[in-house]
Amino acid sequence: MLARELSEAGFVICLGAWRRGIDQAAHRASLDGGTIAVLAGGHDRLYPPEHADLLAAILDFRRRRDLGNAARNMSRAHATFQGATA
Repeated sequence: MLARELSEAGFVICLGAWRRGIDQAAHRASLDGGTIAVLAGGHDRLYPPEHADLLAAILDFRRRRDLGNAARNMSRAHATFQGATA
């Protein structure tokens, strides 16, 4: 699928989360590489409700990625501190 290939190549897929069909398929195909879902009703009103699992998966990916980035940044800061105090 094109969305997966683009995502794996470093492109971020940005589509409406409210769209059914090909847009939803593209989001699902690019979950591991990066996808942005534009919300039609805002963050407090998920639409359509049947996409709740897709939006949860996107948020879970972001949370895992952000935690990984935080851990890498802490490791770099620790190494820098250790180097400065040696």
